[in-house]
Amino acid sequence: MGTQEPLFHPAQHPRSGLIASEILGSISMAAFLCLSVPQLMTNYKLKSADSLSMAFLLVWLVGDLANLLGGAMNHIAPASILVSAYLCLSDSTLICQSLYYNLVNPNRAGSRDYAAGLSPNAEEQPLLASCPQSASESSALPAQRPGNILPKRSGVSGIDGWRYNLACIAIVATGGVLGWIVLYNAGVLGVDQATSNATSDDSRNAESLGFLLGYFGALCYLCARIPQILKNHRGRSCEGLSTLFLLLSITGNLTYGLSVIAYKREKDYLLTSVPWLLGSLGTILEDFVILIQIRVYTTEALKIEGIVP
Repeated sequence: MGTQEPLFHPAQHPRSGLIASEILGSISMAAFLCLSVPQLMTNYKLKSADSLSMAFLLVWLVGDLANLLGGAMNHIAPASILVSAYLCLSDSTLICQSLYYNLVNPNRAGSRDYAAGLSPNAEEQPLLASCPQSASESSALPAQRPGNILPKRSGVSGIDGWRYNLACIAIVATGGVLGWIVLYNAGVLGVDQATSNATSDDSRNAESLGFLLGYFGALCYLCARIPQILKNHRGRSCEGLSTLFLLLSITGNLTYGLSVIAYKREKDYLLTSVPWLLGSLGTILEDFVILIQIRVYTTEALKIEGIVP
């Protein structure tokens, strides 16, 4: 029997920066592969996508498209380009689901109202039944405003919820590393791209356009979450937003940005990568803002229910 092949091929001698970039990029890819799943499932369970700002999703998609095109033109880390390509597909899926529920739910509500109006028992109801309640009756009911609508809580919550979410993040990260090992041993990864020092006018123009697209994409990423934050603030509610969705976004963006940095340490490359670093690392702060909103508004809802003092 021959000796076992090593897990990593020493003959290739890939540079450490490339390996680190690919591992981080693989974890980022795994996080973004799963990114939309928690939110898609939450929307499906609620049969609604009212919690999501459509402006957030559309601007996010535009940013991903700009990020993909700009990254390809500027020869950003290959793993990062693959992540951008998949994100475009992921965003489109979430947008299609949201549009479906936004279109179907009003039609269903209208059909129910119309059917109720044609109910054979409607004419037999006493007139006083539809009259407003007396002041004493109405005062006995708790006043409701958009932020006071109590959420439908299902599944895990509290400490157990955070343990579940962190366990999911750990599983995703492990899957990303294992995926890299498989691709590395298959010879797909671990090979540095050949670069040429000679640059033509066309290539310089393409890189300049890619640089502008990168900044445009970063601007879209930084602005995309603002409508969602404002929507949450106005309604005093984040009901329907998946916490795991945000945690996967933070994980994916953090490892994405680190994969770009680890790919090369050259000054020119890092300066070229600034838009992609802004677009990935800059949005993490906004995701934390939404996580804080979820915490604050959920606590408010629990106080209304009397579950917490």
